[in-house]
Amino acid sequence: MTASSPRSLAGGAAAYSVDVGRVPDPQGPPPPLPDGLPFLARDHRAGLGDTSAGGPVTPTRTLRGGCYYVRYTPLQTSPTRPGAVYYLGTLRVQRVGTTLTTSGDLYLRHVASGFPAAAAGEPDPAEGIPVFPRADYRCYVRATRVSDSPGARESFTLTFELFRFNAAITAWTNEGVSTVQLSWTTAPPGYPSGADYLTGDVENAAGAVTGTLSLGWVSPFLRRSTLEVDRVPGGVAPRTNGSDGYGWRQVFEPVGWDLTVVESDDTVAEPSGGSWGDAEMHAAMLEYRDRREALLDVEWRYHLLCVRRLDETERGIMYDSSAVDLNGTAREGGGIACDWVYEQDEPSWGTLRGTRFGDDLPTYFRTAVHELGHAMGLYHNASDNGFMNTTDVIARRAHAGRPFPSNIRWAFHPDDEKRLRHMPDVWVRPGGIQFGEDYSVAPIAADDLVERPPGLRLEVCPVEELLPLGAPARVEFALVNESAAPVLVPASLGLRGGTVRGKVIGPAGTVRTFLPLVPCVESQPLRVLEPGERVSSAATVTHGPQGALLPSPGLHRIVVEVRWDEGGTPRALSGSATLLVTAPASAEQERAAYGILSTPDTLLAIAATADVGNGFAAIEQAASDPMLGPHYAWLDAKRTLRSGATTDEPYRRALERLVDGDVVVTSAERRRAVEALDRVEATWSLQEEAIRHEEVTGTDDAPDTGSLRKLAAAARRQMDERGTATVNGAGWHRLPS
Repeated sequence: MTASSPRSLAGGAAAYSVDVGRVPDPQGPPPPLPDGLPFLARDHRAGLGDTSAGGPVTPTRTLRGGCYYVRYTPLQTSPTRPGAVYYLGTLRVQRVGTTLTTSGDLYLRHVASGFPAAAAGEPDPAEGIPVFPRADYRCYVRATRVSDSPGARESFTLTFELFRFNAAITAWTNEGVSTVQLSWTTAPPGYPSGADYLTGDVENAAGAVTGTLSLGWVSPFLRRSTLEVDRVPGGVAPRTNGSDGYGWRQVFEPVGWDLTVVESDDTVAEPSGGSWGDAEMHAAMLEYRDRREALLDVEWRYHLLCVRRLDETERGIMYDSSAVDLNGTAREGGGIACDWVYEQDEPSWGTLRGTRFGDDLPTYFRTAVHELGHAMGLYHNASDNGFMNTTDVIARRAHAGRPFPSNIRWAFHPDDEKRLRHMPDVWVRPGGIQFGEDYSVAPIAADDLVERPPGLRLEVCPVEELLPLGAPARVEFALVNESAAPVLVPASLGLRGGTVRGKVIGPAGTVRTFLPLVPCVESQPLRVLEPGERVSSAATVTHGPQGALLPSPGLHRIVVEVRWDEGGTPRALSGSATLLVTAPASAEQERAAYGILSTPDTLLAIAATADVGNGFAAIEQAASDPMLGPHYAWLDAKRTLRSGATTDEPYRRALERLVDGDVVVTSAERRRAVEALDRVEATWSLQEEAIRHEEVTGTDDAPDTGSLRKLAAAARRQMDERGTATVNGAGWHRLPS
């Protein structure tokens, strides 16, 4: 059982590095959001207008605020099929007085050969804000200038940047600046406002016409969505903040969202034990949510599951991340737990100490909004006491003059308001890009605001530096307090705690990321780390948003980053280590490695306890390969040991593999293996005792409980021997000083 201190290829202790600084994400940031632009266009419809001592006054007009239905038709290069490709989308115009902030999104459309455009099934403008299929998303539009058009009647000039989206790597490319002279004209039939329709020719920076653009006003809102709320018996549906009557509409109307709340099922079946894991919540969402075909391509429908208790956190969670995403669709839903109780011995909870969470409507509703904000792509924001701050931080900021919970700010922070209005569709809509991408772009929250705490060090060390192609990366890491004073750090490290993420830099410099398995919980408990003390954890990873993390032979660098928030101040530390991936030694290993590398569900199978996706099949194949077997033996065995199988053969195969092989595990996996083996040994001991006392009928056909118990005991001893020989008293693999 390999759980030893990592060794370098030369035989010495493995080296590690710390404070590696920021490694750019492969996807890069999203496009910069638009600025507010002053604008008044001359209105020639009313003639010269009023007169004054200074002469005639020309009336003015401006774009109406709200959402516009957009059609962009580029010039076609095909002489046989002109107009075969065009784009539909929306333009969002946020109007404050005479200042406009404008952004938009475009989706690709094809005209079928021989059919007119109307046959393509375009959204009806009479139905308001249109929704387009997610796979058709192509471009983000950012307005940079609006100006009057001298000498032109009923028109103005809009200057904009067009950012093309590459879904394969989650990146935008700026295709340059274009201008369009838009003229007001009468809208076609079906538009709700005949006077708010504009058309014009689009020109590139060189002045050449590149296409035509039309836009018609369809709604005073900027975006439209639905929230479906399901709950277990006894669960509490969040509706308002209590006596103030401040509900969902009051939250989202100020940011331009037309949100419809649908309270659906109230009889969602509880899981065994009554406490919900993230994978169980995701499965319940798929079972109880509206089941229309291609639902998220025709409606922005978020889901909120109201339960009694949660496994991963206390109050609320946005569970739908890549590692537990059973249907490969990001940010569909969140959950909230009503039976958590404010701790009686925590002074910061004030008058709520001892109160059941679901019984306090203001804080319960606030947490529901917080989790929906995560589903809309927002991160924690401690800049104020608004919705995207955590309950813990808000409570710690209370004082005698403004105790908790009266110090809650019932609004999003202005930065988050801007994101909700103007981030690209794929960022905010359910089923868009995965949660966890970096939106640190000017003028909002740059990475420079993240502090690297002095006196803290993050140690990172691989369990094995030399890996066969297809093996997972296993790393141990620890936060060490080298200062003379105690510091606050995350109470729990690890991918499931939401504080750990990282990157792998390949031989060619390609960067691939891995994200927290539970991306955003409503609280991140902190603990005091005394001088000289350390808090440690480990991770086993195979895939991230860009696919397999170690897809080719060569030298790779793995970077681990720990992020947390301390009283509103974001903090982060990073460290790295190197891994050498070797080429396949046989055709069998090559096939097994291909199965792992081409199956993103492998990481889901590692993280989940349920048999979901295709990951377990890939792991089972890899576990049978001589080269990859040691790296996947425990991952394959743990499913059997936890499954409660009624026959002895699955147990026997799993136990023999653990006893006979040189199994590679992290210290955390070793602890879980010991717990599982203890349960197996106890189960078969009871069976053996029952047979001896003739309490089991049909003993002639009973499984060979004695040999199974002995196998479990042997595997347990091997785990203990390896762990005792290689792990110090703190439970951390020794690292070089």
